[in-house]
This record gives sequence, structure tokens and C-alpha cells, in this order.
Amino acid sequence: MSDLSVPKVKATWTPAFHEIFVEVCLEQTLKGNKPGTYFNKEGWKNILESFGKKTGVRYDRKQLKNHWDCVCKQWKAWCRLTNCSSMKWDPETNTFGATQEDWANHLKVNPEAAQFQLKELPHVEKLEVIFAGKMNNGDKPLLVQRKRKAADSTTSLCDANAVDLRHEQRFASGPSESSSLLTKIKATWTPAFHEIFIDLCLEEVLKGNKPGTHFTRDGWMNIVDSFYVKTGTNYDRIQLENHLNHTKEQWKIWCKLINDDRMKWDPDTRCFGASEEDWMNYTQEHPEAAHFRHKELQCIDKLEIIFDEATSTGETDPLIRQMRSKDNSTSSYLLINEHTMANPISKSEYLFDAVESRSPVTVPRSPAPIQSMPNKFTYNIGECIECLDGMEEVEQGSDLYLFALDIFLKKEYREIFLQLKKPSVRIAWLQRLA
Repeated sequence: MSDLSVPKVKATWTPAFHEIFVEVCLEQTLKGNKPGTYFNKEGWKNILESFGKKTGVRYDRKQLKNHWDCVCKQWKAWCRLTNCSSMKWDPETNTFGATQEDWANHLKVNPEAAQFQLKELPHVEKLEVIFAGKMNNGDKPLLVQRKRKAADSTTSLCDANAVDLRHEQRFASGPSESSSLLTKIKATWTPAFHEIFIDLCLEEVLKGNKPGTHFTRDGWMNIVDSFYVKTGTNYDRIQLENHLNHTKEQWKIWCKLINDDRMKWDPDTRCFGASEEDWMNYTQEHPEAAHFRHKELQCIDKLEIIFDEATSTGETDPLIRQMRSKDNSTSSYLLINEHTMANPISKSEYLFDAVESRSPVTVPRSPAPIQSMPNKFTYNIGECIECLDGMEEVEQGSDLYLFALDIFLKKEYREIFLQLKKPSVRIAWLQRLA
């Protein structure tokens, strides 16, 4: 009998929660608690208990079943998509070779497949085990179609009758036994691996290989190669993309948490001042934030740069404006009011005044307002370095030059640097910050 005193929380399916749900479903499948298309009573009971223990949230059976139905629909849509010859799915590269016209024609009949235009279905391998042999008509399990590179070339993975047995052996065995069967290993994200991954993502951002919300093809190629070199672990692009998506979700959760007035986040002490009641109320509304109660998000400063574009939409202000507690004077003229920020000319005049009044270098003030730059900047690292290299007054490799490269990590600094028109003013501003 359910406890009526415990309020029912809204089910929020973050990538992390979804992954845990898939894992507990896989466990019950391997235990034989899914004899057909649905789990039996014992299976659902175990899923409910395991999910609660692993997440710390209390979703009821109906909420989990609703998510299961959603997973089933996604799996069917994915199988139809990859089985469609016109979509030219390549299991070796995990990419589609379809043209825009092919996609348009497929989406007319299967609009639910639109979600897979830019990303693969998460946790395909685990879902293959869960749904093995249960698809109808031409929707065969992907395991039968994928041409995996097995270490043992004599082992055939196309025998549909052996699917369940082979997968049960694979997931039940340890990592060393698993890797002997398949070259693709399960991604295990230790704090050390996570930090290396974040460092590599940051490198590609600074190289300009993340022009928007996604890395370019070259960016991902560099991340995959460098991750292998630094860790000796051969995770593929899909595994790294899944981890980036999970990290981005955690970043959004963290930003929302520290921007809530009830939580009283102090950027100086990096602690929350919220009461027990405040925490209880907040985690009931946002259960996905519960794990931040006792530990801070890892690599915050680096994530601030990586996800800068994604968090400057207004819903969650970039942490760059909250965590710059060491230099209040810098913050005082960077945090310009909304009216000033909305007016480019006013903004330029304001910055000119700030630099002119505080800089040790005297710069004659032009009576005319500073006009906008003729070029439309995207304010990336490359533009700033190109501009810096064109300044004869700054010697390449000098302390001031290297200092400038460091501050170009922050988008707000990049904007200021490129908006300042005169080289002498740029130098004065750099010397002011240094």
C-alpha cells in the first residue's frame, strides 16, 4: 500500500535517470523477468526498487511504465529507420548516408524519427538485449544487422537464436571477458576520465571547433583520438557524445540550482546557505539536483567556457557573472546594466570611459562616439588572436601577449577586446586587467 503522506513528484527524465532506468530493465531482462513484450509482476517490483535506490527519487510504477512505453516507441522508430534502405545506415560508422530528400520522404511517413537526424538512439546495445527477438514484421533487432568487429573472427553474432545467450554472457561477465568478445567496451566514467574528457572538449572549443552548440566533425575526431592517447581507452564518438550530453544536462541543473534565491549560493565560499526546509522543497520540485547537496559540480570553470553559448539564453545566466568573486573592481564595470548592454554605442562609450579613467596609459579621447566595428564578429578565440597578432605594439610571446591569450577564454573579455577600436586602448585595457 503506498504512503499517502509522501507527495508524488513529477517524473523528470534526464539522460542520467534514463540510463539508470535502461540498466535496471536490462537486469530484469537477463533474470528472465520479461517473458514477452512486458515485464512480469516480479520484474516491475524489482525495477521500482532498484530505480529508487540508484536515483534517490520515488517514481511510482505508473510513471516508470509510461517511460517504458516511450522507450518502446523510440526503439521501434529507430529500427524502422535503420532498416529502411533509402536511409543508408552504416553500422560501421554509425551514420546515415541518406540525402535531405530521403530524410524528408521518410519523415512524412515516420515523423517520430526526426529526433534521430542529429544523434543516435542512446544505449542501443542495451536496448538490443532488452528487445531482442521481440520486434514485429521487418523491424529486426539491430544486433542482427550490425557488423561488429569481434576479436574472435569465428564467432558469429548473426544467429538470432543465440542473441539472448551471447548478450547475457557479455553483460554478466567482467570487463576483461567482455572486451574479448567485442572491441567496443562499456564506457566507465571515473572522475579522472571525466576531467580528461572536459579538458579535451575545452581544447577544441578554444580552437574554434565548436561554433555553436555542437562540435564540428574535426572537433569530435580530435577528442576521440586524444582521449585514447591520454587514457588508453578506446571509447567511440557515440559514447563520448552521450557523456557530453549528460554533462550538459548536469550543467543546466547546476545553473538552475545556484540561480534559485532560496538556495543562497555564495560564490565566495562556494557553499549553499539554504535551510533544510529549502533543500527539501527544492529537491521535491527538482529531484535531479539532489546529488549537488553535498558536492559541487566538477570542473565548473571549464564547463562555463564549453557551454557558454548554451547557457546565455536568459533562462540560466552564465556562471561567469556569479563566480568572479576575486576581482570586484573588474566585475563592477563588466556587469553593465540591461539598458547599456542593449545599446551597442552606449556600451562602447561606457567601456571607453572605464578603460580611460582606470588605465595607466593616457589615451586622448575623441569627441565623437566610438562606432561599431565594420565586421560582424562571432567573438571566438581565433578572431581575438588574429587581432592581437596585428597589433605591432604587443610582441608575440611577451607577458602581455600570453596574458591576453589567457583572458580570451572568457567570452565577455573577447567581446570587450574586439569592440575596442584603437590598439592603444586595447593595450591599456589589457594592462589594466594584468
